[in-house]
Amino acid sequence: MTTLRDEVLNEVIEEFSLFKRYFKHLGGHAKGLPPVPPAQAELLHIVACRGPLTVKEIAEQMRVTGSAVTQFADALVEAGLITREHDAADRRTVNIDLSAAGKAKIEGFEKHRRAHMELMLKPLSIEELKAYRDIHRKIMTGLANKEGR
Repeated sequence: MTTLRDEVLNEVIEEFSLFKRYFKHLGGHAKGLPPVPPAQAELLHIVACRGPLTVKEIAEQMRVTGSAVTQFADALVEAGLITREHDAADRRTVNIDLSAAGKAKIEGFEKHRRAHMELMLKPLSIEELKAYRDIHRKIMTGLANKEGR
């Protein structure tokens, strides 16, 4: 027997799938900038938000292996979007940071994403937008608590 909660949850899942598809390709398709695959875009965003990081730190954030991060990073170094530098204190440690071109790419992503978010959320009043934000925070807090963050 299907409950009202089950029906509403199914609707939310369907809408979330549409939302996810809509945003899936936004990361790499900012106007005037060549596309970047989603995993590489995620790596760029992590480094942009947290500063220079090691491969291990990025792998933990992305929930992938170090070798996967190295593969993503190789392509981004080749594209001139990130730099690799050996840590002065421990030459075995390599720090990954954004290059000037990487910073410009992130700025383009953010402008592009904001324009799409503004368009998508335009139908909401300020009260509805605040309620949406509060619900989203509650969900994210629940997820973070579940993961032990």
